[in-house]
This record gives sequence, C-alpha cells and structure tokens, in this order.
Amino acid sequence: MYYIEDLRFYWTEEKSLYGGIRTDGNQYYLNLRPYPVVPREKRKLKGPVLLELENDTTYTLKQFDTEWLGDTAVSLFYQISREQLDAMLHHRVRKAVIDMEEGKPREYAFALHREAIMSQLQCFIDSRRKKKF
Repeated sequence: MYYIEDLRFYWTEEKSLYGGIRTDGNQYYLNLRPYPVVPREKRKLKGPVLLELENDTTYTLKQFDTEWLGDTAVSLFYQISREQLDAMLHHRVRKAVIDMEEGKPREYAFALHREAIMSQLQCFIDSRRKKKF
C-alpha cells in the first residue's frame, strides 16, 4: 500500500481528524483517523463516510477496512469509486460525517489542508502514469 503522510484536517481540544489517501496502485482509499477513539465494546465500525465537497455535492464512500492501533487510535479506510475520484480531483473537501456508532454521527469541517485530498490523489495518479509504482 502506498501512502503520503497523514495531515490534520480538523482539531479542537475535544476531537480531531487526521488522514490522507492510500493506494495499492489500482484502487484509491481515503484513510481517516478520528479522535477520540470509540470504546472497546463498539469496535465494529462498518458504516460509510459522507464527504461534502465544495461543489455542494455529498458522496458516500463505502468502508473498506478498519485498523485498530491499540486503544489509542483507529484508521478507517474508505474505497473511492471512479465517479468519486473524478469529483475529488476537482473539488476540495468541505466536511466529513462519520458514524462512530455513538448515537449521533461526528461531523468534521475540514478547516485545515482542505486541498490535501485533491493534491494527494493527483500526486498518486501522476506517479502511476510515470510508472513509479
């Protein structure tokens, strides 16, 4: 799996969201690391993420995998379809809504690095065209 170092998209003292793009060379994934981590008994996170782009379109990305890093961090991987890929290459992310199975979904407004998803996707696509991986 190829990746670019995660960036912080949202941060307050109560919650934060880090993430970035991952690829296996054929398929692209959005990796998000929300904080705080859900309690142990709720570790079956399988819901999608809703991404609102700056063109006022909301896309639903299906969850692909969950990776638990002890009790302090979780990485959620969402598969990006071809249609979503095109939109995400041309429009910055405004916000992400993640159902952490707490009763109410968490909303994260992308206050920091709004263009990062676009830039990372373009970087991977350019590298793939140049056959760097």
